[in-house]
Amino acid sequence: MNMSQNANKPTAEDLGANDLHKNIVDSLGDMLLVLDLDGTIRNVNRWVIEKLNFTEEELVGKKAYELGEKTEARFKAADPVDRAFAMLPENDQENFRTKDGATIPVLVSHSVYRNNSGKIVGVVWLVRDISELKAAHDELDAKIRELEIQNIKIKEAAAQMVQMDKLSAVGELTAGVAHELNQPLNGIKLISQGLMRDLEKKRFQEAALNEELVGIIKQVDKMAQIINHMRVFSRKSDGPITEWMSLNEPIEGVFKLFGRQIESHGIEVSLELHPELPKVRGDAIRIEQVMLNLVGNARNALETSKTPGAKISIKTLPSADGKHVEAWVADNGPGIPEEIQEKIFQAFFTTKEAGKGTGLGLSISKKIIEEHGGKITVESKLGEGTTFKVVLPMDEKSMKGSQS
Repeated sequence: MNMSQNANKPTAEDLGANDLHKNIVDSLGDMLLVLDLDGTIRNVNRWVIEKLNFTEEELVGKKAYELGEKTEARFKAADPVDRAFAMLPENDQENFRTKDGATIPVLVSHSVYRNNSGKIVGVVWLVRDISELKAAHDELDAKIRELEIQNIKIKEAAAQMVQMDKLSAVGELTAGVAHELNQPLNGIKLISQGLMRDLEKKRFQEAALNEELVGIIKQVDKMAQIINHMRVFSRKSDGPITEWMSLNEPIEGVFKLFGRQIESHGIEVSLELHPELPKVRGDAIRIEQVMLNLVGNARNALETSKTPGAKISIKTLPSADGKHVEAWVADNGPGIPEEIQEKIFQAFFTTKEAGKGTGLGLSISKKIIEEHGGKITVESKLGEGTTFKVVLPMDEKSMKGSQS
């Protein structure tokens, strides 16, 4: 070996450690490895021995890249100084292999090692075992994934509950719809019976027959409209809000199916719909669900309290600010106590007996109106009645959930 080679080779003083230094590096709590310029391990602290289960004799003289899964590429540089910098892992996360073949996740920090003359003679790796940290991170990831799955399930359950509430409202309409369908059915039956009698007695005229058949067609068309409206109302509707409509339309839709049923319970209905109400952008089916909930609540309040002269008033009008339209649903029932008014829009809150209400109607209504960029409020006085106000914007840009 020539003198120049000996000059480049680190001495024991360069890479070794006396007892004091050894005690210090052993107390670090992390693994420490001292490598020479070709990546050979020259010194380790006790944590390397304990963590990797090698003896000191087995480690000293071993190539450092044999310990890790990503380290070999760091020892490719030809120049010793370049090689020293090439093997610096830049705080990389690595997996170190133990003697028995297991792996330990570690975080490696580094520095070059210089002798007393300032010459680079090796590299120092400070290696931290992050097994517990990685396990905690993996556990956190697993919990996050679990929460994401639960969140999806909750959203799906919420969507189902919204649909169930709508179907519950449809169920409430059954009696009213039966009444509405019964009228044209009776009309068809009477006309048909009359035609049969005329046919039996051979006394019909072509013009009269044509008139009777036109009457039957009108009654069938009326039934088809009612059935179609029920089908549309009961379908799932949670897509983008894209339809320009008058707020009068969903209110009229409610009373096509619900009006006679309310009147049959001795409740007077007053409709005051603004004839030139500015249009808003919205989903008529979902707004109709809101109005059905509000009218249904008013009817229930009046029936439960047995209010004499029971009356429900529905009114639409442009707002005073010129930017909104409003719908008021008022009843002259017993009113809502002030302390309950703050809770009625909360999900699952209900004053009905167990099994007679989901407590979702008003919370769903509030959500629907807010998705339309509007708001719903309540005003009530005990003994005087209750008024719900739905306010929707006319300005498309202020619509939450609208799409161009």
